[in-house]
Amino acid sequence: GLALLFSVAIWSQVPGRSFVKDSCKNIKSASVPVLEGYPFTCGWQRLRPPGFGSSKYVPYAFIQPNGSWCWSNAGFLDSATPGLLVDTLTDPVLTSTMLSELGELKGSAGNPTSAVGALVFTHPDVDHILGNQAVPDHVPRYGTKETQAEVTAQANSGLIAKMGLGLSLGHFLWHALQVVGGARLVAALPLPVRGYVMKLMGWARSQMFMAEFNFHVVDVARLPALSQYLMSDDQLAVDGTSLPALFKHFGPIHSKSDSMIFLPKSRVVYA
Repeated sequence: GLALLFSVAIWSQVPGRSFVKDSCKNIKSASVPVLEGYPFTCGWQRLRPPGFGSSKYVPYAFIQPNGSWCWSNAGFLDSATPGLLVDTLTDPVLTSTMLSELGELKGSAGNPTSAVGALVFTHPDVDHILGNQAVPDHVPRYGTKETQAEVTAQANSGLIAKMGLGLSLGHFLWHALQVVGGARLVAALPLPVRGYVMKLMGWARSQMFMAEFNFHVVDVARLPALSQYLMSDDQLAVDGTSLPALFKHFGPIHSKSDSMIFLPKSRVVYA
């Protein structure tokens, strides 16, 4: 009975999960200086000034300071016709917000996804693919055969459901540990136990940070289904029009299949 009352008391002190809707929520400062002239500023950033490289095609990057786990970036090669989107964000909500901002940039705020003529994936990690359902199904998806195999494996393994369970458990555990003393509790534990508890706290903290992403709205049936497999040095195209963009595949680096989109004239690489 006392154990149950104690558990209920802790549960009542743990805050509920809140989910992020805005990429700029993660900002800890207005911009982070990384390269001179290229501030690490939230949102769509034009990567090259007018007249640099090709005036017909303009590269943009969507930035999410201050980075960290799953705060990934995306790219867009703009043109007079629908352009090329490079990767999505970690979840459909953040990706929808990103596309809305792209619509404002392109002057199509009423139909923001109309700016996207094709979507290419650089690799199959969740922070680059789980926003896929925010892009209309008719938009062609490109990537490697290995990327598709990994996406299919993730869908069949129940990875998204397992992630959701782990995030909920980690969020609760981290806050529960703070209620009962947190670091002070660890310091008071016998040495043989302390290491195990510190590992548990580290895991719970990592899950707590990721618990604000909208994994619960991801539709596993709408993970990327590639309409065209790419090979290294393939030239990318949208609606049959070739782009000044090359697909470079490097194999497994930090995922099962890592690629880059190289824009030679603009001297830009998306990865």
